[in-house]
Amino acid sequence: ADISGLDAEAIKVFASNGPYYISKKGSGDVKQTIGIMELPFELGQELLGRQKNADGIVTVGKNTAPPYASCVMESETLRGEPVFFALLKGK
Repeated sequence: ADISGLDAEAIKVFASNGPYYISKKGSGDVKQTIGIMELPFELGQELLGRQKNADGIVTVGKNTAPPYASCVMESETLRGEPVFFALLKGK
């Protein structure tokens, strides 16, 4: 997984024709790129918002919209301690 946008963008606040302070709060536009080998077909279709009709055919159209999904990732530190990272609401 590749996660970007966790750091907030620095914004210079000017006063008296010069920089007064730098505002840097919150986070940026958080994005996650994931590479999964052998993702089950049904799960992929569900994450993309594609629907199966009564005949079992997957359809895509103007009303196709992906649902909100969450992701929990697990890794470990250099000392072998477990580390968890979760993105709770994304498309």
